[in-house]
Amino acid sequence: MASEADFSDLAVTETAVEITFRPTGDRLSFARFGTLLSPGHPISPPNFGPHPCWEVEWLARNLAQQALLRHGECAAGERRRTDKRRRTDTPPPAAPADEPVHVRLLHDLALAIAHNEFSLYYQPFCEVQTRAVVGQEALIRWNHPVRGAIEPTEFIPLAEGSGEIATIGRWVLDRALAEAATWNQPWRVAVNLSPIQFRQADLVEMVRATLDRHQLPGHRLELELTEGVLIDDTSRALNVLRALKQLGVAIALDDFGTGYSNLTYLRVLPIDRIKIDKSFVQDLGTSSQVDAIVRVIIGIGHALGLEVTAEGVETETQLEFLHAHGCAQVQGFLLGQPRPGPLRTSGAVE
Repeated sequence: MASEADFSDLAVTETAVEITFRPTGDRLSFARFGTLLSPGHPISPPNFGPHPCWEVEWLARNLAQQALLRHGECAAGERRRTDKRRRTDTPPPAAPADEPVHVRLLHDLALAIAHNEFSLYYQPFCEVQTRAVVGQEALIRWNHPVRGAIEPTEFIPLAEGSGEIATIGRWVLDRALAEAATWNQPWRVAVNLSPIQFRQADLVEMVRATLDRHQLPGHRLELELTEGVLIDDTSRALNVLRALKQLGVAIALDDFGTGYSNLTYLRVLPIDRIKIDKSFVQDLGTSSQVDAIVRVIIGIGHALGLEVTAEGVETETQLEFLHAHGCAQVQGFLLGQPRPGPLRTSGAVE
């Protein structure tokens, strides 16, 4: 059986993370996307001698992701060390016009908060049976002064790779709680945390202070995490999540069904909710395998006493399937598209 000791020579580049499997001398290369690895398979030989390919790949990917998260945290530290320079009254020079697009965007990203270019949209999640709104997920939007609306899928990886995500994450939490305090319904507000944010030493105190500042009880906040924040140090993750739970904050595991979907997390960590990834929901009714997977995920949630939310619901057929199999909450265009906040409506989504 292969072990972590069988790997060496980790290297993080701008486009990939590489690692050597010493028993065979093979070099595995995982494409990277910001601070996360591509879900695709690594560039690897057809076999690893007596070791199962899946076992070697799983161990290699885990080590590569840990290295990538550490690399991102170093970048975040460098950004903090240069923060004074960026906050001076004299603005930094404009990026040269002939620089690559991503370089210009990185330059503009560092100034976006000061220039008030970010805003939050909100998408409701609703009870399946009544379609009543029970919470809102905060989604960041960037209105660039030249390029107009830039999709989060384009700028979030840049923010994670540069470490700017730490500053942006603080802004999102503060704005989301400030706006939630103005709603005429006591809905939960869900905020996403990146791996870099989760690894910050002052995360719990920052959440506590922000709740106090806006006079919101902890149960009004739900933090959404992906498995990427858990794989590096499960022991630390357990301590952080327990401290957040003491504040009354709910914890949701996002995109469940993708990545490792390690059931150990559900057994060990104080998680309140799992969110079924929209890639499964979109294929409901078209694949017996997908139907079975979704039923199993809902069953796991019920067995462990967890709430289950399905993302990406776009049709009545999908909603009926989820209702029939006991999924309590849903989110998707069928029940409400993201729109600017703060929201002040109540009741069921029409």
